Amino acid sequence: MRLFIALDPDPGTRQKLMDLQDRLRQAGWQGNWTRPENLHLTLAFLGECTLAQKDRILRILEASSFPRTQLDFAGCSHFGSLWYAAFRPDPALTEAVYALQQALRDAGLPVDTKPFVPHITFLRRARISTPGAVRNLDLSFVLQTGHPVLYESRQTGGQLVYTPVTE
Repeated sequence: MRLFIALDPDPGTRQKLMDLQDRLRQAGWQGNWTRPENLHLTLAFLGECTLAQKDRILRILEASSFPRTQLDFAGCSHFGSLWYAAFRPDPALTEAVYALQQALRDAGLPVDTKPFVPHITFLRRARISTPGAVRNLDLSFVLQTGHPVLYESRQTGGQLVYTPVTE
């Protein structure tokens, strides 16, 4: 099973991200839009894991401590053709993420080694007709962080489906 740990956006942030997607669609942007239920902020990507590894991950998550904080929206950016909403880093959250990642590594789990950059992907394989559409957006929102969730990622009927994992 393909696993990752993430924070879910609060309902207000989710709606603002959906509104952003709608604006960009109207501006002629195309690509693979992240479905509303799949919007998330990744804390740790683990990739393919066994059932035994899943159980270890859940135990580590239960023992982890995460600060309740707000991440301020910092604009939109991209990695190649992947577009995302960026958030200003919060030192306490960043420290908690790195502590979680280290605990996972110490337990022998496969953790992606990319630096933590707080963001929520809203478009993949973007085909953009108006790149300036993300400039001067009248958007201001905060992501209310909560407790991380372990998700399984699957391709189902040509769509990515993220399902929370429990015992």
